[in-house]
Amino acid sequence: MRNISSIGSYTFLNHTGISLYNTYNITTINAHAFDNAIILNNTLSFNSLTTIGQYAFYNAQFNSIIHLGTATLPEHCFENAIFTNITFNSNNVAIGNYCFKGATIGHLTEESNITTIGNNAFENVDTTMYLHLSGLTSLGNNAFKGSNISTITSLGSITAIGEYTFNNCVNLTNLDFIPNTV
Repeated sequence: MRNISSIGSYTFLNHTGISLYNTYNITTINAHAFDNAIILNNTLSFNSLTTIGQYAFYNAQFNSIIHLGTATLPEHCFENAIFTNITFNSNNVAIGNYCFKGATIGHLTEESNITTIGNNAFENVDTTMYLHLSGLTSLGNNAFKGSNISTITSLGSITAIGEYTFNNCVNLTNLDFIPNTV
């Protein structure tokens, strides 16, 4: 995949047991590209990624994505996906509506780069999460509704929290609104 820069829509739809290598130069992953796919790699690296389509990893299973170069994760991008880690390699990351809804997430890395979390973005995420969101400015409606989030720290930059944002988050015990300092 060294010379490939784009993965088309539905390319790996319902594909089970694929391994991908040399994904560093991929700049575009189109809608539904890995919809319902099982990716066997230990780690995927998309350093050059600039565009990712809606539902790109919908219901997909994979271990880890590192160096996700895009700054915008569109609606439903990782909805119902199962994975252990994702690392954001961009500043000012915007997480779209329903982006991780129903996903099983082990850990997000570089959460401080996240500036916006859309409506229902982490709704019903069933893994316990601890997030450090020092760059976050807004949380959409139902952003964490029904999720197992327990702690969010460094919310000093937040200016807007939507309706029902933490509705039914029974494990949420700590929100830290301490202003960010230089």
